[in-house]
Amino acid sequence: MNKNIQRENKVFEYFEPLIIRLVEGMSDHQLLFALCKNLIVEIANNDDLNTETDMHFSYLFTASKAKDSEHSQFIDAVYLLSSQELKILIQYFHYRDEVTNYWVELPRREVFLAMKENEFFHPQEGYRLSPEQYYQIVFPYFVPTEGFVKIWESIS
Repeated sequence: MNKNIQRENKVFEYFEPLIIRLVEGMSDHQLLFALCKNLIVEIANNDDLNTETDMHFSYLFTASKAKDSEHSQFIDAVYLLSSQELKILIQYFHYRDEVTNYWVELPRREVFLAMKENEFFHPQEGYRLSPEQYYQIVFPYFVPTEGFVKIWESIS
């Protein structure tokens, strides 16, 4: 068996009992379990994984092997991996600076507050935006947590 495949499976096995417990009783528990497994295995397949390895939804969707009709379950699986129980991924936000064309980080607290208050403003210009406009400018991405990376590094 390939060394990377062994590592991927061992990393998944570390989290498997907790995932089973968390999805137990959910209506789509088998699909959620499969999507979580696919995501963990794909993330653990990286050759150079660290806490700065950023993953956008498009990458994660492909990694999950979800079908288009399973988009809602895919989102649930990603947020399950980001939950306080699993602590595999952490979500951040950024936008593309219109002048420099570089990605600029937004404070997580600022984005979460905007979501909670349902008040969205352009991160550079400051004018009010609809939620749809905001999400066309501000993009979420995920990175592996320090704990996940340590587990990944310890399994060889």
